[in-house]
Amino acid sequence: MSSHVHGRSWSVATLTSNERVTRWRSHWPGVILQMAPDPAGARERLETGQRHLAEAEQLLRLGFPDVALLLAEAALVNGADAVLRLHGFQVQSHAARFAYPWLPFAYTGNPGLLARIRTTRNATQYEAAVVSGDLACAALRLARGALTAVAGMVM
Repeated sequence: MSSHVHGRSWSVATLTSNERVTRWRSHWPGVILQMAPDPAGARERLETGQRHLAEAEQLLRLGFPDVALLLAEAALVNGADAVLRLHGFQVQSHAARFAYPWLPFAYTGNPGLLARIRTTRNATQYEAAVVSGDLACAALRLARGALTAVAGMVM
């Protein structure tokens, strides 16, 4: 479904998506910088995320679920940043980053797991908390799916 506004054709999906981005930006004042879309920067972020994921997988196999979780979370951050750069945004908040409405479903469909990964990552980094192998595996699966989806957008 589309309509014509001032000689331009707009789809309902585009208008809805633009409204969602406008709400997202207004919800996070001061932490979102709008810039020109940066496809090269997006690819760099994706590649960094993919390196973090490969390192996380290797460390989990070696029996270090805490470090694997840290790197899986870094992979998720870089994947989200890749999409944001592609769309012309730079974000200085993890909460705002993961709330961006145009992220792949791996992000938007798993807010509870993302929050658990962030909380555990912080506890691990600052309080020497123990990370379960199950949570590290879940974080790696999520990061793998997220980066695969991001690659489809960025490449």
